Amino acid sequence: GEANARAAAAEANATAAATEAASGSEAAVLSREAAEVRAAEAEGALAEAREAVDSLALRVEEAEGALAEARAAAVAAQVRADKAEAQRAEAEEAAAEATARASGSGSSLLARKDSVRTPEPDAREELEEARAEAAEARAEAEAARRAGEETDAMLRETRAGREKALVQLAEARSAADQAGHALEEARAQAAEAVQEAERLRAAR
Repeated sequence: GEANARAAAAEANATAAATEAASGSEAAVLSREAAEVRAAEAEGALAEAREAVDSLALRVEEAEGALAEARAAAVAAQVRADKAEAQRAEAEEAAAEATARASGSGSSLLARKDSVRTPEPDAREELEEARAEAAEARAEAEAARRAGEETDAMLRETRAGREKALVQLAEARSAADQAGHALEEARAQAAEAVQEAERLRAAR
């Protein structure tokens, strides 16, 4: 009777151990499946972070090109403005000389006839035109300078965005690595738990 009791107890223990092992293997498999989901999500986030960095790198290149163009345009506009300013100064001088000549020639009929016979160019008209052109060139140069500043600010902002995206990429890569390691561990534990459950089931 004692032997039977020991055998029954051993059978009960073996059954309990097998049941516990089966339950453990199921839990380990569920953990592995959850780890697979997390690893897949981390890989997806890593792919998105890479895409964001690539996109921002392209935008930085475009902004750098736009800034180079804007700076070249600002230089060209300033050159035009300087040239127009020089022409205005010449026209001012010419107008002053014409005014001085007109004042010095007196008001005799002969002088006026000479003036009609060999007409001076209209210095005042040329001066007004030169002033208008200089003002327009100055306005264009100012607009080009402002456009350059705006493009420069946009480039700085885009570069900052790229730096932030690079940080996020590093974080996503780290998270994907961690999830990958966790998945490897969960797979190993699940395989071990399933083998143990099989062994105990076979031993009964």
